[in-house]
Amino acid sequence: MEEIRTAHNRGLNARQAEVRTSTFYTFYFLILPCIKPLTVYCSLITIYAMKISNLFFAILYSLFLCFLLFLPQTIRAQESEYDLLQALPLAQGTEKIDVLVKLSLRTNDIDKAKQWATEALALAQTATYQDGIASAYICLGNVSKYLIHSVIATDSLDGIAQKYGTTVEEIMKNSLLLSEGIFEGQTLWIVTPASRVEAENYFLKALEIRKLQNFVDGQVWAYQRLAALAKDGNDWDKAEKYYLEIIKIRENDWNVNRGEI
Repeated sequence: MEEIRTAHNRGLNARQAEVRTSTFYTFYFLILPCIKPLTVYCSLITIYAMKISNLFFAILYSLFLCFLLFLPQTIRAQESEYDLLQALPLAQGTEKIDVLVKLSLRTNDIDKAKQWATEALALAQTATYQDGIASAYICLGNVSKYLIHSVIATDSLDGIAQKYGTTVEEIMKNSLLLSEGIFEGQTLWIVTPASRVEAENYFLKALEIRKLQNFVDGQVWAYQRLAALAKDGNDWDKAEKYYLEIIKIRENDWNVNRGEI
């Protein structure tokens, strides 16, 4: 009888320990991912996976926990434009210019992007804020490349391409179309030779300022935008020229840092 009672007590203690362990892991793996550093979770996930006999479940649960780790970062990224809009009325001077530039770069609304970039450029020119002027030129180059066309009932891709002096393939590529079928009210992103020239002029203005500042990363960024624009227009010679300029700038910067120049 004593042996039976002892065995029963051992089983009860084991079940209580399992409950405590489950509670412990539930807290650490479902609640803490929102408030603790990433390194803590990685170690805890590994320990927990090793204690589970079912390897498939361990891997599946670990992937789920990793998703929880990065979920708050994704939410913060989605809220970034909202946060900038909240900060805009309180920003003053160069800080306001920087906020406008960030808003222009992060939004997918071309009209808003152009509006914010134009406002940033005006403020930066008034304040003679060279970094702001160059950044605003980059933003204007990004948005000036595209024209927005709202499809009407009588539209066809061939007709739209002829109207803007481009090709059906270009329209499909820029508007992310999988077929030539379009519908009324659809928004198409059009790139024309004239809009490419306008965008190139903005990038060249930004590049000129970065050269005067001797700002290497700023020059590289401008050349990258120019090269991408040339590639998009199938001007491979010009794209190659811009990429060679990037290599040259990086080599000179490397030599300067080594004290060879």
